[in-house]
Amino acid sequence: MCPITCEVMEEPVVTSDGQSYDRPAIQHWLQTHNTSPLTNAQLTSTALLSNIALRHAIEEWLARQPLAIDPDRLRINLDELLGQGSFGRVVGGVLSTHGRDQRVAVKMLPELTQAEQRVQFDTELKAHLTAQQGAEGVCRLIGTCQKGSNMCLVLKRYERNLADKIAAGELDSAEVRRIMWSLCRTLSQLHAAGVVVQDIKPQNVLLDQYDEPVFADFGIAGAR
Repeated sequence: MCPITCEVMEEPVVTSDGQSYDRPAIQHWLQTHNTSPLTNAQLTSTALLSNIALRHAIEEWLARQPLAIDPDRLRINLDELLGQGSFGRVVGGVLSTHGRDQRVAVKMLPELTQAEQRVQFDTELKAHLTAQQGAEGVCRLIGTCQKGSNMCLVLKRYERNLADKIAAGELDSAEVRRIMWSLCRTLSQLHAAGVVVQDIKPQNVLLDQYDEPVFADFGIAGAR
């Protein structure tokens, strides 16, 4: 009878930045560093968790600081107003990532009390994350950031919206049908995910590089 052999696989491990790494590689790194090899952020602990605790560790980390962006990486241009409404204004910005600059849109919440601002921020963040995970035609949320006293949502930059397209006279009947079909499909996906968009207007429908419409502004959207 032949003996049964099995290959011992190295389990991935997770560090306090919520990232999973190959055990030998991260052990070698931590011999001389106490920072994340991915983001270079300071690690609060260099203790390694086995893969069995990976999911819980990541979920706990995300719950504490979902999609957080270091304020020093974000430059905001208050003079470049991209949009404004009762639930905040959107301005231009530049996000630095690994030495590269990316143009972004930054939604800054309106002046509220700290408690009110936190509730509004959490409500919109939950709705946008749920929408982004459950539907295709949604403005991409890159992360969150606190600049001074302002809570901010950092978003992908879209150069045009549906209002611009209408103003330019670029809508014939075929184009109207194409855009409406795409928007209705996204709305169906959002409703299935538990998100109800309550502020649909041409200014809040952005157009991507392929001229496909995406919904933006989930400030008053409902999410279960």
